[in-house]
Amino acid sequence: MSELRMERKPGTIHVVVTAVMSGLIAVIGYMTHMFLPHFVISVWPTTGLFAVAGIWFGAWGILAAYIGNTVSCLAAFPLTLAAAQSVSTLFQALIPAWAFRRFKANPSLKTSRDGYIFMIWANIIAGFVSTLIGPTIWYFFGLVPTLDSLFFILMPGWFISNVVITPLVGMPLLKATSDAVMKSRAYVKRWLA
Repeated sequence: MSELRMERKPGTIHVVVTAVMSGLIAVIGYMTHMFLPHFVISVWPTTGLFAVAGIWFGAWGILAAYIGNTVSCLAAFPLTLAAAQSVSTLFQALIPAWAFRRFKANPSLKTSRDGYIFMIWANIIAGFVSTLIGPTIWYFFGLVPTLDSLFFILMPGWFISNVVITPLVGMPLLKATSDAVMKSRAYVKRWLA
């Protein structure tokens, strides 16, 4: 007797997940802007959420990371800068989402291989790409006065912040809650469903 297979399709649950994840990222990011000091190395807890959103919810999570970060950045920047700077966030969600799907990693980080995929793709590679984009946009908008300060102060600080915070937030969250998320209809196995 053959087993019936239900095809996963995008639905209302994915729109709701996008809205909820966007709101969560926006509130945490906004509070970070308002209450935590930003120096060369900033504590930015949402960087771990970007990776988690992409891994769990595919394209919906990537969209949520972008929207949530853009909204949170409105605490400090005008909309044009917030939206432009959040392009770096797209990659912080997209790269781990792609890697976990491409290499068939388990979001629950059950094996050391899953952990290595997270550390390499969600942490180092996504952090590096974000570092190339975000600070450069700040430079073009006039927030960074010189190329020396861009290359020797802001970029290293941005990268260090990413590679420290992403695993501190993302890995425990994935390990603790991925099993439950993966059993829900909200989980996106491919890109849209």
